[in-house]
Amino acid sequence: MELQYKDEYISKDGINYHVLDTTNIDFSSSYVGRKIKPVLIIRANGGEIIRNVSNEGKDESIYITKEGEAIFYVDDEDIYVPTDESGDSWQFDELENHGYELIGRIYPFESNLAVKAVSNTFERILPNVILEPTVIKDAFGSNLHQFLPMDSTLTQNFDSKAITGIDPITFEKNWCILNKDKELNLKINS
Repeated sequence: MELQYKDEYISKDGINYHVLDTTNIDFSSSYVGRKIKPVLIIRANGGEIIRNVSNEGKDESIYITKEGEAIFYVDDEDIYVPTDESGDSWQFDELENHGYELIGRIYPFESNLAVKAVSNTFERILPNVILEPTVIKDAFGSNLHQFLPMDSTLTQNFDSKAITGIDPITFEKNWCILNKDKELNLKINS
């Protein structure tokens, strides 16, 4: 599949990322996939500082949580508070409204509460279609771009039609692809 790009680049960490034209992506021959790795979700007490750090160790963004928000802790380098299409933060008490199935009970975690959950949302998947450094402009809200390395995968949410990307390492660790008949096509990594 050949992707369409805009005549625009955004530079980050010395790399020029080509802006993807998300209005013309054809998902008609896509696979169906979903996240399979359970994630730890922590209820914010408010005031927790979440830093996204570049490969060079510089702060890319700093977010200070508000009470009740859902902090997704994938690993030490992948911690975030997800937002919906309008930019509102997800709330811990509403995870099931966002397509997550709770695994087990809510339990104390340091000075917070936490639960493990897994996504029960299927998405359209175009594996490894990113062939150059690419950026999805405003992927997570105004000026919140998603930068994707080569070999990244594109996903489209069935309901919202939102398009995002997944870098190859994250995809391999956390996702599975099903064929159009929803039969397992790739080995599930736990």
